[in-house]
Amino acid sequence: MAETILYKLAAEILKSLGSLAAQQVGSIYGVADELHKLSTTVSSIQAVLIDAEKQQGSSHQDWIMRLKKVFFEADDLLDDFATEVTRRKLVNKAGIFFSKSNPVLYNLKISHRLKAIRQNLDLIAKDKASLDLVEMRQPLLLEPNSVQLNLDRETYSFVPDGEVIGRNADKKEIVDFLLDSEVEENVVVISIVGLGGLGKTTLAQWVYNDEMVKANFDKRLWVCVSDVFEVKMIAEKIVESAGGEKANYLQLNTVQNELTEMLDGKKYLLVLDDVWNENTLKWSKLKNMLIGGAKGSKILVTTRSDVVAEVSGSVHQHKLGDLSEEEAWTLFEKMAFECNKESENSNLVEIGKEIVSKCGGVPLVIKSVGSLLRLKRTENEWIYFKNQDLSSITRGSNDVMAILRLSYNHLPQHLKICFAYCSLFPKDFKIQSFDLIDMWIAQGFIQSTISNRDNVEDVANSYFMDLLRRSFFQENEEHELFLLSQGIEKYESLTFYKMHDLIHDLAKEVADREFFSITKTEDTEVVPEQTLHASCLFQIDGSLVFPSDFYRKHIKLRNLFT
Repeated sequence: MAETILYKLAAEILKSLGSLAAQQVGSIYGVADELHKLSTTVSSIQAVLIDAEKQQGSSHQDWIMRLKKVFFEADDLLDDFATEVTRRKLVNKAGIFFSKSNPVLYNLKISHRLKAIRQNLDLIAKDKASLDLVEMRQPLLLEPNSVQLNLDRETYSFVPDGEVIGRNADKKEIVDFLLDSEVEENVVVISIVGLGGLGKTTLAQWVYNDEMVKANFDKRLWVCVSDVFEVKMIAEKIVESAGGEKANYLQLNTVQNELTEMLDGKKYLLVLDDVWNENTLKWSKLKNMLIGGAKGSKILVTTRSDVVAEVSGSVHQHKLGDLSEEEAWTLFEKMAFECNKESENSNLVEIGKEIVSKCGGVPLVIKSVGSLLRLKRTENEWIYFKNQDLSSITRGSNDVMAILRLSYNHLPQHLKICFAYCSLFPKDFKIQSFDLIDMWIAQGFIQSTISNRDNVEDVANSYFMDLLRRSFFQENEEHELFLLSQGIEKYESLTFYKMHDLIHDLAKEVADREFFSITKTEDTEVVPEQTLHASCLFQIDGSLVFPSDFYRKHIKLRNLFT
């Protein structure tokens, strides 16, 4: 059965408790008995961890959160032991003598910490009896169905963004407006409006890369706006989109001058993706910075809000609707059956059509459900999913997230924590798979019975491919990288991935308090005590600024990246 993250942490703590460093500290400072009791308690808890992490009940999750906190305190204490042993060796080697007060103070300090940890763990161990957990002490092996290694990193199956189903008429209408040369204004705004998950961004990408659109505009610029609509920041992103280099300007007028020079006399298309701003003044300020382009320049906005479309001054609002029944089935069939023979099973087709009817014609939902069911091969599994998991879902604006949560709930435990980790990235963040799996490996999220690096990387890659197949990631763009190796010139294609904004919302929702993104100055004051992984997504004049007591308050952080 699959080894869990918490199980591995327990194993590391037991290993540290049996180390020479722990034995030396125990002997020197008279805490050997306490360490032995701690080892016994950790061992008894470890036996039920696999079952506990599989449970979905709130009481189980609360118990696990309490346990994580104490386990990390124990892990930190044992790290201190190793440091103390090293320090003593260096002191003895150098012939330095300290007063006897230092060992006494250290003894009091570790005794207090050790006793508090053991008492807390004893309470947690006592509480496990009420959770009805199954003990599992046999050697751990990877579940054959939980990790399917895919050693060919270029081979996977999903529906690329380029294969857009059911949006031909939408695309034609938007392209016609973009190519319209009869407008008098210097800059015209057009909006794509629709609920989350309908494919607004995908449609905008399809339009953006249309050959006629490419030929019609001197410059094409793409900026993801998301939650924060700050004019200076958007202007910087526009410059970055045009030049390919990250731009940070101290003053608004500096970036405005750069933008004016860049757009001067050019006919451009600017896509502002995922806009929420309903402030008319901010819109006016941004549009005034963009009027230097040639006649026929266009701004294409994607938004979930009619109000945004109105205050942006859109001359045309394109309302994106649901997929038709036939289109929805075509998309589901691609995701759920691929090229497999299950599509010849009339019973599966009939069950599948009933499931699709409950997806409301929303492409993201259909992709997620289809990806999930592709991993389930029997009629009974499909029927159970339809009758049990979807039985409480009725069509409405909140159903998209409800169905996406179902997809998350069906993830194996080892994929859940890797997915939650991605909540630390900003929306629209683009990343290469090997960078992400390196981060997962560094955090100890990867379960492998073999410790060599190549095997761990293969298992981590299989995690990524599993999440990709289940539509938690989507391929975003490819870049050609020029390489010169041993005098030979060649190009290597690099693929970047991102999360749909609703999938990102889901990641933040399930991340709970263990993962936290600092997005504004005030957030540094409210980082939960339980946070183990944090990211800082804001800057002040290009620099990160933390309150003086931030690190003192959050000494339990396992990592902080910016």
